[in-house]
Amino acid sequence: FKTTQKSTIVNIALSAEDFYGGWIDEKHDGLSPLLPLYDNLLKCDLSVLYLAWHRADTCEEIEKPESSIELPVPPSLAKPSPALQEYMTFFNIQL
Repeated sequence: FKTTQKSTIVNIALSAEDFYGGWIDEKHDGLSPLLPLYDNLLKCDLSVLYLAWHRADTCEEIEKPESSIELPVPPSLAKPSPALQEYMTFFNIQL
């Protein structure tokens, strides 16, 4: 991520191999179901960032440092919203 005087920019990037569902056909809503996650971030709900970290942390192809930290699971993931559930399905995230 990148921090400026006024903001922090977070870039979450995944490669094509990270996608669970394969091709997105015309019947799929695309990224529309994920739009509420942006509002959640603006309200300081960092659940989607935790999920991105968790996906990277559990990915066997990514080399991790020996002194890896374990982050606490955000309370909102006890009962994920539809947008968080869609994100977890889209990126094949298992908690």
